[in-house]
Amino acid sequence: MTACSIVNRKKLSAQYVNSYHRFYILFNSVAQEVGRNSVGVLLTGMGTDGAKGLLAMREGGAHTISEHQSSCIVYGMPKAAEDMGASVKVITLSNIPRGIIKALAVDVAVPVAG
Repeated sequence: MTACSIVNRKKLSAQYVNSYHRFYILFNSVAQEVGRNSVGVLLTGMGTDGAKGLLAMREGGAHTISEHQSSCIVYGMPKAAEDMGASVKVITLSNIPRGIIKALAVDVAVPVAG
């Protein structure tokens, strides 16, 4: 299922899609389409839509990474991801490329506790 089909299925308005929900729509599409064959990265920002989408990716088997508080300009969205258990790894911005490479080298995603 792609972002377009999610939008069509839920009959979301253009205003909704173009608002703060776009990261949720994107990450949820990735979770449904490629699941464990993906890596989700959430950087500095506000709100919870990206965190909710990152959680959907993690629940779909993806390896998920969020930016550590020490390198964030705005720690809102990464904190929300950590609080809801969406992040497999929490690392500084300068270490995220290495984290992505390590995640791609591993065949098994970390399961969600619960």
